[in-house]
Amino acid sequence: MILPFKQYLESKEKLRKALNETSKITRIYKVKKYCKLPINENDKKEYLPLKPNDTIEILWEYDKIMEGHPLKIMSINSDETEKNFSWSQEKFKNWTKDTLAEIKT
Repeated sequence: MILPFKQYLESKEKLRKALNETSKITRIYKVKKYCKLPINENDKKEYLPLKPNDTIEILWEYDKIMEGHPLKIMSINSDETEKNFSWSQEKFKNWTKDTLAEIKT
């Protein structure tokens, strides 16, 4: 099956858009223990206190099938304000493994 060049370009653009959209996944977690999470607000480092059973929603970006990188915190306890964490991605990934339990993807 041979596609005209215009259809080829359109299908290629659709694939690029789909790749960018599907590589970002939001996951919801439950906090397992008391902790403070450093976040960046207005170029200042602040600490967000978390308690057990608080829920936190994190946006992840996947560049490979099993390798995700956290981008930002989407909500905490249904508060829809986006927050940026101040740790490195690797440290944040380790913190999520130790402190949070995944509820749903």
